[in-house]
Amino acid sequence: MIDKTVVDMQCQQDEIMSRLLISLEKNICFVVTKTKAGC
Repeated sequence: MIDKTVVDMQCQQDEIMSRLLISLEKNICFVVTKTKAGC
């Protein structure tokens, strides 16, 4: 039997990681577009 709290922690970590990756991608895209635009 797996402890439920451990599973919840893992799920939360995955969610946090995916959110970080999404915001990171947005930041990279923003920086790249700004650089290409020559701002």
